[in-house]
Amino acid sequence: MNQRRFGKTELQVSEVGLGALEIGAKYGIGEECGEIPSEDATMELFRAALDAGVTLFDTAGIYGLSEFRIGQFLKTVSERPVLTTKLNVRAGPDGQWLDYATELPYPTVRECVDHQVRKSLHNLGVEHIDVMQLHGLPPDEVFDEVTDALSDHVRAGRIGFLGASCGGAQVPRLVETSAYSTLQLQYNILQQDERNDGFKLAQEHDLGVLIRIPLALGVLADKVERLDEERRARFAPFLDELRSKLPAGMSVPEAALRFVLSNSAVSSALVGTRRVAHIRANAQAGDGQGLPPELCEFLYGLSERGELPQWSWAEHYELDWPADSSAANLELCRSVDV
Repeated sequence: MNQRRFGKTELQVSEVGLGALEIGAKYGIGEECGEIPSEDATMELFRAALDAGVTLFDTAGIYGLSEFRIGQFLKTVSERPVLTTKLNVRAGPDGQWLDYATELPYPTVRECVDHQVRKSLHNLGVEHIDVMQLHGLPPDEVFDEVTDALSDHVRAGRIGFLGASCGGAQVPRLVETSAYSTLQLQYNILQQDERNDGFKLAQEHDLGVLIRIPLALGVLADKVERLDEERRARFAPFLDELRSKLPAGMSVPEAALRFVLSNSAVSSALVGTRRVAHIRANAQAGDGQGLPPELCEFLYGLSERGELPQWSWAEHYELDWPADSSAANLELCRSVDV
């Protein structure tokens, strides 16, 4: 697996990283959004990721059992991957502030942030987290307070660097301060907005960039058959055309990852899965070669002309997310609160 510089953190991370949501919480399309894998299956998945050259695990406090399970795995290995996790605060009743994962209240912003940092350290079983990311930006009136609280943990050595998982429109707010070193942005063949927005600012400020949802929540992973009839009809012609242009032996998922990695602003593409075979297949895209330039230009042109089929994360959430998953995941998050 090829390694890339993670912006001004100077950390080295694998081109394909492991997104660890699916191993800790209910997530996926339709019947794919089932029970989380067993502990044994999760350990096998983590081991396969390391064996394939993955050196970055991305998780979050809101990912149910994810941090805890990574922590259990780390007890079994001598060399750990780069760890990135996330937190956020939400305004609650009576002037209180909520841990966004458990929805439990704290009297001040700082206490809410401090608790989440301690919880992540405890569940991961480490004394130092490489990158703590904001999971979306907190309310603007407390952004500076949250940043100050996190910066204290950086100075204390509990956190290496700060980052944010957000949208390109929020990046200007982040770069107003020098506190943040990394970004996590949504980018894939079907949604290329960040190519001209977030990536430009990231490069200007030497921010490391993680890409979430590079396979468009399964659409670019050949899972179209699991969608409803209208969306199958929407995406199938484009996918057929894309397949016809791929080099011999290259799958659509591999091409989608190579497309993302063809942008020099990107440090690592995060892919979540419950299957060892997918880990191994995804790793093949991380060989430093990217996608052939002429194919990238073809896909850029489709985006610029508005000729790509319409895709959005919000549509997936509305149409595919099981109604009971939010309550189930909240219960999982509370089960590992400390």
